[in-house]
Amino acid sequence: LGEDLTAKELKKRGFRIISRNYRFSRSEIDLVAAKDDVVLFVEVKTRNKNVFFPVRALSFPQEKRIIKASKAFLFENGLQKRRVGYVYSLILIDESGVPEIHLRPFRARRICYNHTYEDYTFQ
Repeated sequence: LGEDLTAKELKKRGFRIISRNYRFSRSEIDLVAAKDDVVLFVEVKTRNKNVFFPVRALSFPQEKRIIKASKAFLFENGLQKRRVGYVYSLILIDESGVPEIHLRPFRARRICYNHTYEDYTFQ
């Protein structure tokens, strides 16, 4: 549910999904999207809006593992020269089942060595 909603939202924003559930070592990247010369790596979290505190959606170690896996993805697909963005998609479901989508940049994004980082902050 969360990945499909996020993919739909990214497509509305002009991105195309180039990979789902990419695995490298012990890490997984939920969605990889592209737009122009930017590759966007997305972690998706779906939570109950009434019992979840959004700040805890993604830990720093999780972000680091995803960034490591993203470097492998870029290398495997010959995309090392592309600009890169990292976001997590937080899907909050209220009691009536209506989802809210929040796209936020990784806190660990500044450790993206050897490629140009694109700071995607969605409103």
